[in-house]
Amino acid sequence: MIERRKGRSKREHATRRKNSYRLINSISPELQYVRQSIVSSLLEKTYMNEKLPVEEFAIFEMNKVYRKAWGMDAENVPMERMQLGCVVAERKNTETAFYKAKWYAAKLLESLNFSAEFLPIQREGTPPAMFEPKRSAEIWVGNKCIGGVGELKNSVRHEFKLAPYVAGFELDLDWLIAAAPEEKRIDFAPKKREDVTITTNKTYAEELK
Repeated sequence: MIERRKGRSKREHATRRKNSYRLINSISPELQYVRQSIVSSLLEKTYMNEKLPVEEFAIFEMNKVYRKAWGMDAENVPMERMQLGCVVAERKNTETAFYKAKWYAAKLLESLNFSAEFLPIQREGTPPAMFEPKRSAEIWVGNKCIGGVGELKNSVRHEFKLAPYVAGFELDLDWLIAAAPEEKRIDFAPKKREDVTITTNKTYAEELK
């Protein structure tokens, strides 16, 4: 069951308080708030990966998110959306991480035959709340804003104990699935595998001829 949020958890630097739902029957205090973005839940995984002996990496996830601003459906259930989130990080790089995250986003959209524009922020919630507004941008395809890209705020980066070179992006996966050309369409249906038996009076050698 979901209720409107009344408190704040330890890791809530990465979300906007007024736009989140709270689970009444959560199994853990750290899991009691329904996430508004994918990137916010990738930050702890980023911290874990930064402890490994690798200089740079990128991690991503595709899943559902919820925001109070989206309202309820006909059955009075919170509206949900599929999002794709990605975080890029390097341990020793001292340059600006924004451009690398932007490059990843542009290449992904290009592979789906979309030409993206990266424009100044115009609306609340795009990009996600954990991004620094002065180092962020909205991602537009045609006349549709489909997400955002940016560097983390210092407060968020310090909260998660991350290196300075960290940035990410988040995209509206529902829109991408619907708008992608047929040959580029993303299929989330589980793959099926079936065994087929053919009965014949011929020998194996005869069948190979």
